[in-house]
Amino acid sequence: MFSFGSSQAHFQRRRIYASAYSKTAISSYRVQMLIKTRVAKLICFIRRQARNNDTYEDKRGLIVACNIFRALQMDVSTACAFSQTEGTNFLDKLTAGPNTMNDIGMDVMDLYHDEKQQGFFFWESEAPFRHISHLIARSGPIARAKAQAWVSELISRYETNEKSREKLALLNGDYSIYGKIWIWNGADRGRRLDREERASEILDHIGAAQESVPNCLEFIIKQLSMYPIMQRRLRDELAAFLPPWASDRCYSIIDSLPYLNAVIMEGLRLADNINSHQPRVVPHGGCVIERYYLPAGDEISLTRLLIFLQTIVSSQPYLINRNPAIFPRPSEFDPSRWLIDPGQYRALSKKLFTFSIGPRACIGKELALTVIKTVLAEIYLEFSTALPLINEMEQLQPPKGKEMTEVIFEHCAGRTTTDPQVAYSQHPEQAKDTI
Repeated sequence: MFSFGSSQAHFQRRRIYASAYSKTAISSYRVQMLIKTRVAKLICFIRRQARNNDTYEDKRGLIVACNIFRALQMDVSTACAFSQTEGTNFLDKLTAGPNTMNDIGMDVMDLYHDEKQQGFFFWESEAPFRHISHLIARSGPIARAKAQAWVSELISRYETNEKSREKLALLNGDYSIYGKIWIWNGADRGRRLDREERASEILDHIGAAQESVPNCLEFIIKQLSMYPIMQRRLRDELAAFLPPWASDRCYSIIDSLPYLNAVIMEGLRLADNINSHQPRVVPHGGCVIERYYLPAGDEISLTRLLIFLQTIVSSQPYLINRNPAIFPRPSEFDPSRWLIDPGQYRALSKKLFTFSIGPRACIGKELALTVIKTVLAEIYLEFSTALPLINEMEQLQPPKGKEMTEVIFEHCAGRTTTDPQVAYSQHPEQAKDTI
């Protein structure tokens, strides 16, 4: 879907699974439980690693935040893409170490974590960028082959049980994202997508959120750790409006909390989630953008070869979200800018470019927001976070790659959110006796 230059082709592909990403679908009981159970596993891990208030001197509680959020997002993405049983279980592999991609087996997603490769993510269908990217990001072909082999195994497992799954889906009126791709009969072309097309499509669905959601969560937690007053205000809001037992909390309440939403909107604005420009091709006849005329391109004849050069324009969320004319003090993390009346909020939120806008806006926006809100609510109901002092930092960072934030998680006095109905979130051994 990402590579279609034609708006019509993009629309036809997007409509196959758009319903699975709607707010109605993400708010359904099935998807909410899918997210809730995986967030509970994450909280279980943090609970075992967190410091206690009365033993602050111990060395526990230091966690490389982005890596555990990558494991969470992978488990959520694959469960949505396939099913509860065909999804991954990387959260079960988390340990007290740095939890690098190699440590927990998530190196199959290296393709989406290579910063050099990310710069060409939206451009790979355009010549000459698809060739240049291989020169700059030399690990690209190897990482791509690894990801393709991995996703091929996932879809083989799914399609093995396709007949029984299709019958069940017809009874429930519901399909997974890959299920929708698999059963689509291509009415406009009279055929189903072939295996390579299906694998390529679902791999992009799984990989699209592998950096954006974890980066956003890491960034927000870092900001809240730097500004305890904001963290305290968020925790007070959560404690005031959410039930103490995890099984009693529903997403509709979490979604309605104003300060939580403000913190997330500000995080989405400032977090460097998309390390690339998003290209658009100028249509035939040209167009006018902000009073500037952009030509459509030219035809060049080279002996018997006719070449049409397209005009491509691009935008980058990082720059647009820091426009001082829209967001005063653009580099300042200030959730209060979103605590305004509903009319002003709607106008301002339309200027936020993190998920893009229009017919090519991020199809997974609602899923991403649901995961981010649920994770932050569950974390700050039970824990406080802080950044480690220089003299107590442990060497959890991998020797190479992107620098990641180490965060101290500490149990909050008097705050516990476990109950018998979510005993699986306490310890894997306890789950055997409960479920």
